[in-house]
Amino acid sequence: MINQKNNAVIIGAGVIGKATGKALGINDFFDIRKGCGNLTQKEVYLFKYLFVCVPTPSTSSGCNLSYVENVFKKFGKDHIYIIRSTVPPGTAEFLMKKYDCLVVNNPEFLTEKTANKDAKKPDIIVIGCNKKEVAKDIVKRFYSKKKFSKSELTITNNITAEMIKYSINTFYATKVIFANYLYQICRQKRIDYETVKKTMYKRKWIGNNHLTVPYENQFGVRGKCLPKDLIAFSKYSKSPFFLKMVKFMKEVND
Repeated sequence: MINQKNNAVIIGAGVIGKATGKALGINDFFDIRKGCGNLTQKEVYLFKYLFVCVPTPSTSSGCNLSYVENVFKKFGKDHIYIIRSTVPPGTAEFLMKKYDCLVVNNPEFLTEKTANKDAKKPDIIVIGCNKKEVAKDIVKRFYSKKKFSKSELTITNNITAEMIKYSINTFYATKVIFANYLYQICRQKRIDYETVKKTMYKRKWIGNNHLTVPYENQFGVRGKCLPKDLIAFSKYSKSPFFLKMVKFMKEVND
């Protein structure tokens, strides 16, 4: 029997989908890539809120949105799509126009190893929708003040929410690459990098992350998110400054 208590279903059964489901109390899911889950495709049509938690890999052309768009192709316009996946700014507006539907951007800020904890206790929650009343409804339904009292909430439009996610990930990648360069210089000059790093962390403006080199015995930007988002953002950016900077960062990282 279908449980429509919160009238929501997770589309995607990866790290983000599972963590989102646990954090928001959504038990129903459908893995669109495998065509399975605890719901059938026909049963998904009965739900109003579809949390889109599918991969957005990067290619030489930029962000591959085929998995995201496939969700819209399969389920049509009679839903509110809540995109958790990382997508380039302008994606929601493109999808709404093409598929005549309503899209909310709710980007995730999860680390793979601590995804469940990060989803349950996020430091920030971003809800992006061009219709503010819909954004407020999403907050009320899924992000109550009682449950997420320590999370900083930002309500904005779709394209700004999409840019927030890319801005954060690109900045993380910048810090990692900077730290790797600094580490190499310290090694060459026989400077104690660990002391440099620990002292930098003591400055309140720097933050206690992304300067550990090597990280888990590896150098450079690693993982499933930052490398692909760096590539995608370099393709998205039309600014000469960002094009040069991100291209340089990618070359250094490679």
